[in-house]
Formats: sequence, C-alpha cells, structure tokens
Amino acid sequence: MSAGISLFTSYYGARRRLPDHAKWVSISLDGGRVAKFEGRVYRKLAPTPAILHHWHEHHDIGNYKREFAKVLAKLDPHAVAAELGDGTVLMCYERAKRAHMAEERPRDEMPYERAQDFCHRHIVAEWFRAAGISCEEIA
Repeated sequence: MSAGISLFTSYYGARRRLPDHAKWVSISLDGGRVAKFEGRVYRKLAPTPAILHHWHEHHDIGNYKREFAKVLAKLDPHAVAAELGDGTVLMCYERAKRAHMAEERPRDEMPYERAQDFCHRHIVAEWFRAAGISCEEIA
C-alpha cells in the first residue's frame, strides 16, 4: 500500500533553510500556530493534550514514549503514509532545552529545537521505519 513512499521529518525553525515545500505537514497538536505555520495539519500523529501536559510537568521521556506508542498503535503506518503521500515533510517543534521554559520571553519568541533534540517526530519516524517505510530527518 505504501511501497515507494518516502517521508521526511523536520522542525519549524528549519523552514528558512529548506526549499519552499508544498508538502510540509504539521504533526503538532497546535498545528504549528505558535511557529506561524500555514499549511496542512495532520493531528493523527500529534501527541494528546494529556501527553503534552505530563511532558511539560515532568519531562519524563519514558512516559512520553509509552503513552505516544498507544496513539500510534491505533494507526496503520502504511495507511497513514499513503494518506500523507510521497515526499511529505512532517513538521513539529519543541523548545531547545528545558531551561528555556524559565526564560521570560513570549512563547512565540522561544528558540526551536535542534534536529537531534527530543521530539515526537523522531518516534513517528522510527514507527514508519519499523514498518518498512522510509522516513528521514532533513534540516
């Protein structure tokens, strides 16, 4: 069903470095509103409000991964890949470091994460790869 489909992941802050891409799709719960993202939103791959709340309170990666695995378990990776389409770039963001949460700056001025920092898009990419679907980070 998803043979030959290649997907990609990236983060909102990298858009300035990426070519203009009509296949950018937000997978964050807020649809990229804070990052002023204007494009397609695919919330089936977003964490739930409860997952995000617990993450912001405790920064427990183990809990995040366990709970988000339950979200992904309800989905078929091949059907999702087919729905997204070849060449889609799944976009998301998190703050670069927990220390930034204490800064007194408006949320929309917070720095975006670096490609290697924790974000659910990496879990999504692993989920696709485990199903034999190409999904690589670009930045």
